Amino acid sequence: MNATVIKRTIQDKLLYQGVVMVDVNIAYPQMTSGRAETGRREFNRYYIRQARRQMRHARQDLLPMAIRQYEEAQQEGYPFNAYTLMQTFEVTYNAGYLLSLYLDVYEYTGGAHGNTGRCGNTWDLKRRRMLRMSELFRPGYDYRDTILRAVEREATRREESGEVDYFEDLYENLHEYFDEANYYLTYNGLAVFYPQYSIGPYAIGIQVFTVPYEAFGKNLAYPLLSLI
Repeated sequence: MNATVIKRTIQDKLLYQGVVMVDVNIAYPQMTSGRAETGRREFNRYYIRQARRQMRHARQDLLPMAIRQYEEAQQEGYPFNAYTLMQTFEVTYNAGYLLSLYLDVYEYTGGAHGNTGRCGNTWDLKRRRMLRMSELFRPGYDYRDTILRAVEREATRREESGEVDYFEDLYENLHEYFDEANYYLTYNGLAVFYPQYSIGPYAIGIQVFTVPYEAFGKNLAYPLLSLI
């Protein structure tokens, strides 16, 4: 039986002098059933703690910043826009003991637009922990080279087709900002992503490149992936 994951939320409006300073909406995953009971407990504890950290960030960091900006706006006579902290998540792979997802955290602290940060997590519920990218492959395999070559091809296709306008020195940026922590599994392949502003302007958003599992040949350490 695959894991059953539901959404829990923490919502709050942080006030100052009766005015909303920070609007908080944190959605986080919780597993209600699955093959590995101990893995379920570890999974749930991890995301409860993560959600509470986000709430502390809103209270301890964003609220004082918002109050200062609000008071300045009152003195100078310009409008104040409430800050926003919003977290969402998406389960992208759920089969056997493997469960993968990403969380997006959007922060607005004034100005023309906010910023979104993404975090990818892949769990081996039987082993009760998250997996590093390297653990998906057999020892000694140069998975990084395979991934980057696939990313280069797809990024070139997007740019040449006019779909995306990247910064100059695209290939150098793809290598410089490649982070093995920035991945998650999908049913179509291994998805790697690049944060906002790393390889292109804000307008292109978070760029995601999916490398099909067959590109890795027989070098996957998890046989389930090779069957997709």
